[in-house]
Amino acid sequence: MNLKNKKIIITGASGGIGHSLVKKFSEFDSTVLATGTNIEKLNNLKKEFPKIKIKQTVINVIKLLPVFDLEPQQRRE
Repeated sequence: MNLKNKKIIITGASGGIGHSLVKKFSEFDSTVLATGTNIEKLNNLKKEFPKIKIKQTVINVIKLLPVFDLEPQQRRE
């Protein structure tokens, strides 16, 4: 697979599988954008892989529900 000059976005990049993907894709001559919710972990990731770009993201899952034609569940008491 040729990833030279490709742009790769990795969500959840500050840990687990996301971190492993950043490590792997950093080996290719491509632009890696690593996103996550923990800015401290993202900054550490940037120190480990200086060529990547980082962006803190916060996703409100409730706002995504209409995209999937879903409704929030009622709270059970």
